[in-house]
Amino acid sequence: MKQFTAQLHDSRRRLNGQFANLGETWRDQEHQKFAQEFQQTLRVLQQFSRSADQQIPFLQRKAQRLREYLNQR
Repeated sequence: MKQFTAQLHDSRRRLNGQFANLGETWRDQEHQKFAQEFQQTLRVLQQFSRSADQQIPFLQRKAQRLREYLNQR
């Protein structure tokens, strides 16, 4: 999960840069509509990343307990 959220963050950053470049050449009404949807999508992805990041410590503790349990057998 940690690796996935890192990749997601990287992808969001690259997409944002590419979107900024696109805005330099595409400036009509459709771009404005697309920009709103794009920003909304980025906010959803950012919220997902935050939620996933909050779950990582919990999952790590669970994995550690499972390893300890399996080592006892």
